[in-house]
Amino acid sequence: MTTIKEFAARLDDYTGSLGQSVEKLEIERSRGTLSRDEQIDLIGDLRRAVRQRLIRPWRKRAGTGLVLGLLLLVVAYLLPATVPQAAWLRWSAAGVSAFALVWAGYGAAKAHHYRRLECVWLRDVEAAVQMGGTVFDIITKVHP
Repeated sequence: MTTIKEFAARLDDYTGSLGQSVEKLEIERSRGTLSRDEQIDLIGDLRRAVRQRLIRPWRKRAGTGLVLGLLLLVVAYLLPATVPQAAWLRWSAAGVSAFALVWAGYGAAKAHHYRRLECVWLRDVEAAVQMGGTVFDIITKVHP
């Protein structure tokens, strides 16, 4: 089970700003002065962190794999069949192309997984806050 504090700690960068924001909200909750706007700001910061640290790198990997795979596929197709070593080169290029395309698919799947995490789970947390709950009430199975 994952709490908002654990989720923020996994996404936090070297500055520790997300962790500090969660700690500040915990202090405010203990005092009874927890602000809905500050909770919404924390959710927005978590969304940006998910996009920057999880979604964007996997999208880049998927795009690179797709471009490389298609480029090698074109190279394999255009190699002349009359050269004796061309068959070996063609199969090598096709094999690396297949690996790159599989990698692109894996990257796209990971980006989709993290996008769903960002859209669904954080939207549910935001809805709970809008309805009068707190970010600390939501505990779920989330593995970024």
